Amino acid sequence: KRWISFPSNKIEKDGKTKYLPHCGFENHELNEQFKQEIINALDAYISSKKEPEKNNCTEEECPF
Repeated sequence: KRWISFPSNKIEKDGKTKYLPHCGFENHELNEQFKQEIINALDAYISSKKEPEKNNCTEEECPF
């Protein structure tokens, strides 16, 4: 499963570790929708990129 989260601070409270986000939306549904839109935008960006062409030169032909 893929996920994304806002930056957060780690806090210890009552012997438990919790994470307090720096930013976000108070409405949980809106917060989750925003995160899903980020994932959708990343998927669109990644799928729009072509694979780099493979270099078929021999070791003598390639300067690196």
